[in-house]
Order: sequence, then structure tokens, then C-alpha cells
Amino acid sequence: MGKQFRINMILVGVGLGALYWLLETVFHVFIYRTGSFLEELVPSEPHDFIVRILTVSFLFFFGMFVENTINKRKQAEEKLNKSSERLSRFMNSATDNFLLFNSELDVIEINEAALKQLGLSKKEIIGKNILFITPNLKESGRYDKYVEVMKTGNPFFVDDIIHHPKFGDLHLALKAFKVGEGLGIIASDITERKAAEEALRASEEQYFMLFNNANELIQIVDPTGKILAVNKKWLKTLEYSQEEVINLQVFDIIRKDKLQQVGELMQKIKGGKNIKFETIFISKSGKEFIVEGNGNGIFKDGKFISMIGMFRDITERKKAEEEKTKIYNSIQTAIYIYDFVKSKNDYINPEYTKMLGWTLDDINKMGNKFTELFHPDDFKQVVKHMQIVSEATEDNTDILEYRFKHKNGQWRWCLSYDTPFQRKANGDVEKMIGSFIDITERKKLEDKLQKHERELAERVKELNCLYGISKLAERPGVTLDEMIQNALDIIQSSWQYPEATGVKIILDENEYKTENSDKLISKQTSYILIKEKRRGLVEVGYTENKPEKDEGPFLKEERKLIDAIAGQLGKMIDIKLLEEKLKYSAMHDPLTNLPNRRLFYDRMSVSMAHAQRYKKKLAVMMLDLDDFKKTNDVFGHNVGDKVLKIVAARLTGILRKNDTVSRIGGDELILLLPEIVVPSDAIAIAEKVLDSISKAITIDKQVLNITVSIGVVIYPKDGEEIKALIKKADIAMYRAKEMGRNRVELYAD
Repeated sequence: MGKQFRINMILVGVGLGALYWLLETVFHVFIYRTGSFLEELVPSEPHDFIVRILTVSFLFFFGMFVENTINKRKQAEEKLNKSSERLSRFMNSATDNFLLFNSELDVIEINEAALKQLGLSKKEIIGKNILFITPNLKESGRYDKYVEVMKTGNPFFVDDIIHHPKFGDLHLALKAFKVGEGLGIIASDITERKAAEEALRASEEQYFMLFNNANELIQIVDPTGKILAVNKKWLKTLEYSQEEVINLQVFDIIRKDKLQQVGELMQKIKGGKNIKFETIFISKSGKEFIVEGNGNGIFKDGKFISMIGMFRDITERKKAEEEKTKIYNSIQTAIYIYDFVKSKNDYINPEYTKMLGWTLDDINKMGNKFTELFHPDDFKQVVKHMQIVSEATEDNTDILEYRFKHKNGQWRWCLSYDTPFQRKANGDVEKMIGSFIDITERKKLEDKLQKHERELAERVKELNCLYGISKLAERPGVTLDEMIQNALDIIQSSWQYPEATGVKIILDENEYKTENSDKLISKQTSYILIKEKRRGLVEVGYTENKPEKDEGPFLKEERKLIDAIAGQLGKMIDIKLLEEKLKYSAMHDPLTNLPNRRLFYDRMSVSMAHAQRYKKKLAVMMLDLDDFKKTNDVFGHNVGDKVLKIVAARLTGILRKNDTVSRIGGDELILLLPEIVVPSDAIAIAEKVLDSISKAITIDKQVLNITVSIGVVIYPKDGEEIKALIKKADIAMYRAKEMGRNRVELYAD
């Protein structure tokens, strides 16, 4: 309405301006000509004077009228200018685009925001038709809409995209309305809002995709337990259709003995807690699934409206853990698993209880008092050791000696080997697995040795010998052979006459000696004791005759020294043998003594690198004993274990020296055959495996006929990565089973 007023005022101003020009001209003519005019008014004859006076009066009052009219016109013009200025300020202060058009849709007014949006000056656009701004207006049908607005007076609203040559596509909210006989348009730029709406829509679509295609089982449940929504993984695992879910309560899929647990957890979730837990789901067909997951509440305005649960199927993992527990229980070394998150032990094996007297319940009931079982003098060292393991970025083993209180109150020395065992999603260590041996007796022997060492304090040379030998075991990666070989040189240089000293060390079937040890004229010996059993001896002597001393040519201190050396070596060899035993256990299957998955991967990595470098081939075979579960079910797991040992022995007997056979779990075995020439070489070996395993096995008077299905892949034809090759070998093996079992199948795409 303000714009109509402005247009009317402009028209009035034009009319008043024309009148003002006319009156001003008359007035000036009147003023400048007064003199001559009056002269003409003065009559030469007296009787005409009154008439002329009246004429002058009329002209005077007419001039007053003209002046008054001019003043009013100026006042109206000033009001019009002020109104125009206010309208201009209003339009230019607005962030939206304002445009005024006449009845021909030519631009008669535009604000600064619109000029900036269009990238034009006012001079360039005033007088231009609306088609100059939007050339495609008629094609879009909007031109006719604007004409209709001017005819009917009904406003028109629309969201539209303007293809601007400079600024690209602009998304505008347009409002068109009648102004006088013309048109007014307000255009709001909603490009950013539309982009935000599009981003929100895309985000919602992405959320739905993530929800529906997640590998976890996801469910949303209302406060009463009614299931509102589930994803594809949930439906597939629990064997329900989307239609069936509508009528389900969450308690319909929980095993009965877990209902109370789940009900209590739901109450905690309603209270705002984020709960992590394990439970058991039941599928439509009655199949049980052990699941692990998180439950979270969804709240609106502080009111609980639903809960979302995300679960992983850990059934197979639980079975594997049970299998591991059986293995750990069978090991004759103390084993424990410690949870850093819960700050407590998750597991200890029977050997742990046998060595220290404590059961898992005993230890966990102590709570924080568990730390009192560590000797006060060793506690800081234990804390530092635990910190090293918990912060380890690699699965390296950290070793520690410490004293631990037996249930009977005695302090026992333990030698512990701890390794990160399980990590969180972010890589932080969650659990560690440890093993230890009781070294109390060894420590007693060390105490005795230290007493001998104190007695030999005056003999710096001899002490250096013992120190040098003790440091040998600390060298990173040193082997037992290297350690003993280096000890020969240290011992040789520690006797009175190093140039004539010969040394020999015997350990079990192995003999280590200096070059001159077979030429000894006089010698002295001391036995190496490991766990109080003779395992070897140290022999030191001279290749030349030397003056008689306390014991022939030897000093009595040298008698004590050789005993100390034998004791030191016994202690070091004991530790080294234990380390090698633990390393062997870490790399081998405890039942069959075959390389485990970790060692197999190491060997396969080396073989693949060699094959790649020298352009050679290698083969990988996946073996699975046919119907082995039936063997276990019928004859028992003890017989099954014996079968696995016999199969392992047969495979080891027929393979080449450089081949590797590994047990990777259950009845699954995997073979690595490096440096094959053609695939038929691998097939020939596989046929030998079939023949060997198919021979009858007699156990406890029971005759068993075992067969095996074999899948074969060839590197590099079937892949160049370890996991890919093993997966394809597994596929080929299952193909062999499908084809009738007791056969070999090469992988084929």
C-alpha cells in the first residue's frame, strides 16, 4: 500500500510542478512589469481612475493566491520527498530483494539487496522488462501468473530456482502482489536453507542405511518392551519377517533364565544409564545366540520414550573361549588372565591354584586387598610392570620376578611372563594373559650363590667373570648356544694363566669348548644343576704345567669360582630353556605340537616373499577331517584328540623338509608347500595326504576310518595376500566336501 501511495504522489508532483511553472511565470511578469503597468493604470482622465484601482486590487489578490498555491505545492513536494526517502531507506535496509514494476512489467524501483544479488547498477535495470532479469519466465509459466496477480489482486507465492549467469543457481522464495496498476515482488534467498534441508535429508538417508546395513543386531523398544524397529541383521539372525516383528515383545526373544536380568537392566536404562551386557537371544526356530551389546535410552524433554540396543553375536567366540579354557587347564604352567578395565582376574587355571593355593573366587573376593599379596618390597616394580603391559602398542611379552604370598602365608618367588591378550576397538589393551613358574628354590640357590660371591669379593677378576656371564642373558635376542659360546671366552680370561687355560662346557648332548680344551694337562670340574638335577658340567684346566697351589696348580678361590660359574650357568640356562619352552608353546598347538596359526602366518609370509623375489610358486592346502564331530560324539573327545595326534604325525612324516603343516583350530589343518613347479606337484602331494590319512587307525581296540577333504590354492595365480589365499583354500576345501568328501579340489573362480 505504501508503494501505491508513492506512485500517486509522484503523479501529483508532476501536475503541481507544471502549475507552479505557469504561475511563477505570471508572477514574475507581474512583478517586473509593475512600473510600466502602473503608469498605464494612471488615467489621463479622472473618471477612469476607480476602475483602474479595482483592476490593480484584483491583480494584487490574484498574486497572493498564486503565491499561496506555490507555497502549498512546495510543502506537498517536501512531504513527498520525505515519504520517498523513508520508502527508499526502508527498501534498502531490507535483506530481501524488493522490486516494483509498472503494468507492462518494466522495473520502476529496486532496492540495494536486489541490485547486489543481480550484480547490476540501478541505471542498468530501471526501465528494463522483467524478462531481462529472468529470460525463461514465460517458459516456466510464472509470467502469466504475474499478469493474473495484476488483474485479480490475489498474491502469488512460489519457491523457484533462478539460473543466474554470475551467481549460478539461486533458490528464491517469491511473493508477488498488486501495487496500483503494477506489480511488486519480494524475493528471499533461501539457497542456504534449501542446502541445509537437502543435507538433513541426505543425513537421514545415511542414518537409515547405516542402521539397516550394520553388522550388529539393532532393535528399538518402547517403554513397555514392545519392539518398534529392527535392522536386516536382526531379522536374518533371529529368522523373523518384518511383519512378525510388529507383534513381538523384547521378552519373546530372550531365554527364560535371562528374563529377570534383562528386566532389571531395562529399568537401569530407563534411569538414564548406558548398559553393556551379555544375554541369550532365541530365534524363531529356537536356536540360541549368545550376544553382547549396549543398551541406551532415548529421551524427549527429559521423558523416556524408547531404548535402542546394539548387539554382536558372540556365540562362536564363547565356544572358542571354552576351548581355550580347556587348553589352559591342561597346561602344566600357571596361567591367568587379568582384565585392566574391571581391575580383576578373569581366569586362573588349576596349576595356579596348585602353586599358590588361591582360587579365582578367593582372589576376586579380596577386592583391593588383592594387592597385599605382593611383597611390599616388590610392589612398585609390579605396578610398573603392569603399566608397561597395559600401555603396550605391540603384543610383546614383559618378564618380572616378584614375591607373592601363598595361601598358607609363605612368600613364594614367581617368574612371570605377561602379554597383551585382548584390545579395545581403539587399540588400548583390555586384558593380558600371563604365565609364571615358582622359582623359590632357584632363589634359595641364588642366595647361596650370592654368599659364595661375597666370599670371593676380593677377587675382582673372578667377580668380573661372574658378572660378565650374568650379563650374557640380557643381550636382546641371544640364543642359548650363543650365550654358552660367549661364556667360554669370559671363563678362559678369568683364570691365573689365560693363555694356557682351556674351557669345556657340556649341556645334555651338546658340547661347547675352546680350541685347546682337548690338550689339558690338569683340570677341575663342577656340575651344572638345573632344578637340582645334573644337566651338564664346566671343565677348566691348563695346557701347561704350572706351579702347585692349593689344588694342584689351582687356587682354592678358583675351586669356588668354578662352582659359582656352574651355579650361575645353571640359573641362566634354566631361564633360557624356560623362555624357549614358552616361545615354543606360543608358536605351537599344545595337543599336536604342530605350528599354530601365528607361526604358520610367519612362515607363509617368508615363503611368499621368497617366491615373489625368485618368480616361483607355492601352494597352500586347507584340510578338514570329514565327519570328525561324529567321531568325537561317538567315541569321545579323548579318542578324537588321539586321532588328531596320529594324523599330525602322518602328515609330518610324508611332507618335505621345507613344508609346514599347522593346526589352526578344531579338526582344521593347513599345509604350506613352498617352491612347487606346477600345480600338479601340489595335487600329487595332496593325493599322498589322502592315502596316508585314509589308512585305518586303531585306538583302544577301536578301528576308525578317517578321511579328509582338501582345498588347494596356488600363489601367485590365486592371490598375493595371505588372508585371501587361505580364504580361497577354505572355499576349495568346502567344494571338495560338496563333491563327496575324501577328495582334492583346486580353487577355481
